[in-house]
Amino acid sequence: MKNYDNPKMFRDEADSLERFVLSHQFLKPYLDSYNIHMAKYFLSGEYECRKKALYFKNKIQSC
Repeated sequence: MKNYDNPKMFRDEADSLERFVLSHQFLKPYLDSYNIHMAKYFLSGEYECRKKALYFKNKIQSC
């Protein structure tokens, strides 16, 4: 299973996907919309909040 919590891995896979579908221009608006959504997600701080919450959840369960 891939770890999509890593922004670099997500970006690399998104770049690969974009290169794969470049010949299908009808998908470009959807990809642009998705990239904007993900950029807002990472910039909003929600990514860090979820990561911290998961850390504390695992820490509590290990006690």
